[in-house]
Amino acid sequence: MRTLQVRYEDGKLVPARPLPYRSGDLVRIVILPRSDPARWDLARLASSSSEDEDLAATGLDEWAVALESEDRK
Repeated sequence: MRTLQVRYEDGKLVPARPLPYRSGDLVRIVILPRSDPARWDLARLASSSSEDEDLAATGLDEWAVALESEDRK
């Protein structure tokens, strides 16, 4: 498995460097678009609201009850 950097250009994926394959070789690819840094507002992600904390606590409480229930079986 290799990780390659490619550019999408005119409907084709163009590798940054030549590939070690022969013409006609079949390969499989997985496309992972580069993430958009503007989507990751670290200050917003680092802050939490009391609503978020309440939701997390509720979820953990329900999970703990379910685990205890399984242990009693």
